Amino acid sequence: MEKRTILSVKNICKSFPGVRALNNVCFDLQEGEVHALLGENGAGKSTLIKIIFGLLKKDSGEIILNGKELKIISPLKSYENGIALIPQERTLLMHKSIAENIFLGLEPMKNKIISKTAMINKSSELMKSFNMNIAPETLVSELSTGMQQTVEIIRAINRKAKIVIMDEPTGGLSAQEVKTLFEVIKTLKEKNISVIYISHRMEEIFEISERITILRDGENSGTYVTQSVTKEKVIEMMAGKKISSSERKEIIPGDKVLEVKDLSTSKIKNINFELRKGEILGIAGLLGSGRTEIFECIYGINRNYKGKVFINSEECTNPSVNNAIKHGIGFVTEDRKRTGLSLKSSVAKNITLPMKNEIFKRGIINTKNMKKISSEYSEKVGLNTKDMSFISGNLSGGNQQKVLIARWMAKKSGILLLDEPTVGVDVNAKQEIHNLIRNYCSENNAAVVASSDFPELLDVCSRIIVISEGKIVKEFENKNIDEKILLEYATSAGGKIYEEN
Repeated sequence: MEKRTILSVKNICKSFPGVRALNNVCFDLQEGEVHALLGENGAGKSTLIKIIFGLLKKDSGEIILNGKELKIISPLKSYENGIALIPQERTLLMHKSIAENIFLGLEPMKNKIISKTAMINKSSELMKSFNMNIAPETLVSELSTGMQQTVEIIRAINRKAKIVIMDEPTGGLSAQEVKTLFEVIKTLKEKNISVIYISHRMEEIFEISERITILRDGENSGTYVTQSVTKEKVIEMMAGKKISSSERKEIIPGDKVLEVKDLSTSKIKNINFELRKGEILGIAGLLGSGRTEIFECIYGINRNYKGKVFINSEECTNPSVNNAIKHGIGFVTEDRKRTGLSLKSSVAKNITLPMKNEIFKRGIINTKNMKKISSEYSEKVGLNTKDMSFISGNLSGGNQQKVLIARWMAKKSGILLLDEPTVGVDVNAKQEIHNLIRNYCSENNAAVVASSDFPELLDVCSRIIVISEGKIVKEFENKNIDEKILLEYATSAGGKIYEEN
């Protein structure tokens, strides 16, 4: 039985100064389906959903809901019409309880006073339908990222939403939280609620969606029944070309460049590993496993650790960020916008940020040298702009990540630490970043890649260590192993289920 179309988007056009963001885009959503919206960064996905929800005004075209054209579109009208948006960034009030967030703006009243009892009882009922077994009075700030997202979804359902738009909903979630989210989405489908699902993760798209619409350069590239296409075909349609990847070559390790001995903090225990020239070492672990803490100790952000760190056989007795940089270590953090880039600064300033000796002359910035260095390395990483004065915050996620890699290449860093290097970037940019890491290490450098994206580690690393609950539970040569094996160890409660090994 064919499903009823609940939402139709016809010939939507939208332009910004100098940019045609959407050109005659068409999209339709059926009742009770999960419809994936795919495209590279800058393809127009975010612009389209903002127009549907009313955050942006279309230049032309029609939006038809339940057979009637929507003449006035705004976030308030969208909620009234049963359309809710779950953005990438949480919109919850952290200092309020779950119940208060669910009923924000819809508080039940009794004698002109908010009825907390009614609010808590109704919240409890809604939460149970989503298998969320926790007190409604709990503060949102005490919840995990995954639970906070579930609260956002429940709030949308409480507003009688029949269409839920999810923009990169699994960013920052652990594997278990992703599994829980998919159960929540299954519950939405059972309630005949439709979902527009945006993600760069192909595995998710093929697991959760029924249909896929692909955008490329602001235009429709096709709509497909998910089971009728391959991942390779989808990627090709997104990029407009076949994406080729460099083969993972057999590594002949060189001299030892990094050694960590018995590294311990409040979150990690007795971490031991070494890294040699030419190697790409992977650290596989879920959110909160201790991956980032290891990098923060090596890079000198966290100086309060036990154990020893050796760089090129020299012990780091005075750990600091400046000393790490002097010893040839570069760090690409997991949150490029908050701790990686100066978003309001130019590409040139971001690339040359740690290069005081190369850029300053007698206390004055040598702008000619800055432009020369940044231009050279932006070209090496394939940045999509030749304008070094371009503001970094206006670049796509993939190009922002390339700026950070260019920074450490320009600094001639011999060791690169990359924490979740492709989070929030499209599949084309992801492959380009992988190739950059491979090429970087082929030039007698070395890298450590920490990620919860296990296929990424299997694609790019020569050796992988698995961390669970702050401990290394297993080390693998990247031969004859798969994602399932890594996940089993990463969720093994510190390796306890593998003690017999």
